[in-house]
Amino acid sequence: MIADNSQTKEGIEIRCIKLQELNSVLDIEECCSLPKVPSDRERILKTVTLVPEMTLVAVETATGRVVGFVQGFPTYERTFRKAFYKDSAFYNPNGDTLVIMAVNVIPNYRGAGIEKQLVYTLCINEFQNGRKRAVLLCHPMKVHMFEKLRFNDLGKTDIRRGGKMWHEMRLSMEKWGVMKCDACGNTSPMTLYDNGYDYCCELCGNRTDNETGKLHSVLDDSEDDIIFCE
Repeated sequence: MIADNSQTKEGIEIRCIKLQELNSVLDIEECCSLPKVPSDRERILKTVTLVPEMTLVAVETATGRVVGFVQGFPTYERTFRKAFYKDSAFYNPNGDTLVIMAVNVIPNYRGAGIEKQLVYTLCINEFQNGRKRAVLLCHPMKVHMFEKLRFNDLGKTDIRRGGKMWHEMRLSMEKWGVMKCDACGNTSPMTLYDNGYDYCCELCGNRTDNETGKLHSVLDDSEDDIIFCE
C-alpha cells in the first residue's frame, strides 16, 4: 500500500520504482558510495526482484529525473545484521520488521529533506502493511537527525563502513494508531504519546505540543545531507 500524499513541497514525487528507472538507482548508488565500501549493486537488484514495492524513488516532477531512492525488505529479525548485505535468506514477506538498507540522494539535491521524506514514506507504507518496527544502520554524524525522526540510537555496532563504526537505529511503530490529523486533514498513522493527547502525524510530520497547543513539523529542519545509510 502506497501513501496517498507522495508529492513533496519541492516538486519531488516519492513513489515505487519503475523498471526503466533501475539503472538510474544503480548509478545513484555508485555515485554516493563511500570510499572503500563494496558496491551493493547485486543486493539492490536482488531486492528489487524480491520486493519491488519496497524500493521507492524520489523523482523531480519537472524533469522526470530520479534524484534519490530508499530500499528496504521485510524480515522477522529484530536487529540489524551484517549478513543482510550478502544473504537474502533473511527476507520474509510476512516479517514484522522493516530493514532499511539504502537511502541515497545525489549531491545537488541534498539539504532539502528528501532523504527524510523517503524514509518517512517507506515507514508509513510498511506500517500499513503490518510492520511493527524499522531498523537501519546510521553514519555517526546522522544519529541526531534520525533521533528527530524518533528513531532510537541503539549505539555503535561492530559493522564498519567507510572507516567508521556505524550505529543501529530503531523506530518502533507498535504505538502507532490511525486517526485524522488536524494539520494535514488526512487519516494517517499517528504516534500516540502516553498522555493520550499529544500525537505526531507520520504522514505530514506535524506534532501537537501539549503545553502550547501548537503544531510543528519534524521534517522542516534541513540539515546538510550526507550518506548515512547504504
